Amino acid sequence: MHRLSVAEIEAVVGKPMPAVLMKQIDALDEGCRRVLTRSPLAGFGYRDAAGIPRSTFVGGRPGFVRVDSPKRIVIEVGTEVAPMPGSGASFVFMLPGVGDTLRLNGAVEERRDGHLVIAVAEAFVHCPKCILRSGLWQPPRPRRTAPLTPGDGALVTRAIAEFLAAAPFAVVSTWDAAGASDTSPRGDPAGFIKLLDARTLAIPDRRGNQRIDTFHNLMTCDQIALAAVVPGRQDVLHVHGTAWVTDEPAILSRMALKGKPPHLALCVWVLGAELVASEAIRAARPWQPSSHVNRAEVPDLVKLAAQHLARNQDRGVKAALLRSVARVLGPLSAPLRRLIDRALRSDLAEEGYEDLRPGLGSRKVRVAEIRRETAEAATLLLEDGATFDFRAGQYFTLCVEIDGETVRRAYSASSMPGDTRLALTIKRAPGGRCSSHVNERVRVGDALEIIGPSGTFAVSVDPSTRRELVLVAGGSGITPIVSIARTVLAHEPGSRVALLYGNRSAQDIIFAEALEQLRSEHGERLQVRHVLQHPPEEWTGGRGLLDEATLRGELERIAPSSAAHYFVCGPEPMLLAARRALAALGVEAQRIHEERFSPPRRRPASERTVRRRLPMLVEQSGQRVGATEVAPGQTLLEAGLAAGLPMPFSCAMGNCGECRVRLKSGEVELDEPNSLTAEEREQGYVLACVTRPRTATTIEIEEEELE
Repeated sequence: MHRLSVAEIEAVVGKPMPAVLMKQIDALDEGCRRVLTRSPLAGFGYRDAAGIPRSTFVGGRPGFVRVDSPKRIVIEVGTEVAPMPGSGASFVFMLPGVGDTLRLNGAVEERRDGHLVIAVAEAFVHCPKCILRSGLWQPPRPRRTAPLTPGDGALVTRAIAEFLAAAPFAVVSTWDAAGASDTSPRGDPAGFIKLLDARTLAIPDRRGNQRIDTFHNLMTCDQIALAAVVPGRQDVLHVHGTAWVTDEPAILSRMALKGKPPHLALCVWVLGAELVASEAIRAARPWQPSSHVNRAEVPDLVKLAAQHLARNQDRGVKAALLRSVARVLGPLSAPLRRLIDRALRSDLAEEGYEDLRPGLGSRKVRVAEIRRETAEAATLLLEDGATFDFRAGQYFTLCVEIDGETVRRAYSASSMPGDTRLALTIKRAPGGRCSSHVNERVRVGDALEIIGPSGTFAVSVDPSTRRELVLVAGGSGITPIVSIARTVLAHEPGSRVALLYGNRSAQDIIFAEALEQLRSEHGERLQVRHVLQHPPEEWTGGRGLLDEATLRGELERIAPSSAAHYFVCGPEPMLLAARRALAALGVEAQRIHEERFSPPRRRPASERTVRRRLPMLVEQSGQRVGATEVAPGQTLLEAGLAAGLPMPFSCAMGNCGECRVRLKSGEVELDEPNSLTAEEREQGYVLACVTRPRTATTIEIEEEELE
C-alpha cells in the first residue's frame, strides 16, 4: 500500500493558508474562556503512564473546566484517565447543538485530586464541516448492522463491527517527535470508518481547514489513538495503534459519496480496541435537545476566530490588513455567519453530501417578536443569527419546558425558506398543553428550542417552473399552505396559485391581512376564496363547512386545469371530504398531497388500561438493540428515549411517521388519528410516539439503508 510523504500530502491537500494559521493564539482570551466554561464535553488525547496513546471523552457538565490563567486550565477527569506527567495533551471542546469547536493543545503539568492541570500552548477555532457531515447533534437514528470481519485481530467482534457501522463521529489524537499532541474531530455519515481487515481501519479525509496537523505528526511519530461515538449510546469505542496516509484508489473508492471519493485516507493498524462505558457522555447527554447550549450564552465562534486573527501581532503588513478586516467584520458577525453557512453547504454539496439533512439537529432560538393573528392564534418569530433553510410546507418540532417536563410538538413554518427569522404560527387547541403554553406564557426574549425541518408535505421551487397549485386549508392548516403560497409566488413567476380556506367566522381567519396583501401583490396569479360556517350578513365569499359538497362546488368554481396539483391541510373530517370531492372530480392520487393537522386523541382509560410497568424489547435486523420497561401511561417512544435507546422520531405526535416500528409481539393500543396507512397497519407497523403497550412487547426498528 502506498504511504504518502509530507510533500505528497501537501500536493493533494495544499499547504495551510496564512489566515488559517493566524487564527491560532498562544494564550486564552475571554472568548475562549466563555467557550470552555460552557462546554460540557471534550475529546482528549494523551499518553498514559506506559506511554500508550489514548483518546477519550471527558467532562459531563458545563463547568468541568476551570480557567486559572490565560496559560493554565484545570479539568475534572475520571479515575480511568491517567496521563503521563509532562505528556502532550490536546482537546476538542464541543458545544452540543453548535458546529464549530475549540481546539486546545498543551501539556499535563500535574494530576491532583481527580483533576488535571494543563499548561496551554495554543488554541484555535475549528470549522464546523465535520459536525455538519456527521449530523452529530441530530436525534439518534436506528443503528446499522454490519458483517463480521474475518481473521484474527482486535476488530473481529460483532459489537465493534456494529458500533463502527453506526458511528458518524470520532476524535483522532496524534503526537509529533517531541511529544506535542493534537486532537482533531472527524465526521461523516454513519459507517464512515471502514474495516479493511481484522486489524486495519481506514478513515476518509475530505476537504477541511488544510491544517493537516495529524498528517504532519504521523510523518515523525506514527502513534495514533481515536475515540468514536454513536448518537444515543453511552459507550465509546477506544482504539490505539499506528497509522499512515494513503491515496490507494481501491481504498478511496470504498468511501465515495455519490461517486466522489475522498482525496486521502488515514489507515490505522490497530493494536487495541475496546468499547468502554463513558461517564462523560452519560452525564453530558449531548443528543438530548434540552442539553444543547443556548447560543445566546456562548460566543459566535466565527466572530471569535476573526478576533484571534486581529490579535496576532507579529506577522507584518498582511496581519495588519487582516486585523482591520476582522474589526470591520466584528459588528457584521450575523451576516458573516450566513455567508459562511451558505459556503459550507455549497462545499458539502460539491463533495456529495446532497442528502444530508440541513442544520445541526436542535437549535436554540430566541423569540424576537410575537404577532397576534387571532384571539386564539399567535405567530412566534424566532431567530438565532443564522438563516432557516427548509422546503416550503415543512414543519419544525418545538421543544418547550412546561412544569419541569420537556414537551415536543410539531408546528409548520409559515415563513419562507432562507429567512433569518422562522415563523411558527400556533393556534390554541382545546386541552392543548403546548399550544396553550405558547399563547399564554411565551414572551419576547424567551429562549426556545427547535428540531427540524421535517416532513414531505413540501415543495421545492424552481424559477423556470410553470405550474398550477390548488391549496385547501382548514383552520390552522393554513400555516404550511401560506408558506407554500408565499414561496411559489415569490420564486416562480410563471406559476399560479388558488387558495380555498375554511373557518368558523371572519374573526378566526389566520393571516387575513397577509393573504389580502399577497393577493394585491400578485394579482391574477393568486386566487383567494374564504369559506365561513358563520359568515356576516354582507359576506360575499363561500358559506358552510368544508364538507364534500361544499368542496366539490368550490373546486368546480375555481376550475383548475387537469395538470393542477392539490395540497390539502386541516382537520381529519376536512381531509376525508377533500379526498372524496377530488375523487369525484377525477383527480389522480399522485396529484393530491395531504397533511393531517389534528393531534391524536389519547384513548380514555378503560378496564384494559395497564397500571403496571411492562417489559419492552427493541431489535434491529434480528439482533437485540436493548430493553427497558414502559411505565403506565408512557408511550413506547418515551420509554425507549428515557432508556437511551436509538428510537427514531421527529414530531412525537403521530403526524410525520418518522417513529414507525414493527410490532413483533405483544398487544398495544394507538392514539387516533395518526399517519399510519391501512397497508402499514396490515404489515404490523405502529407509531412508537402514540402507542402504549397492553402486554410485554417486542418491536423492531427498521434498518437504515447503506449506500
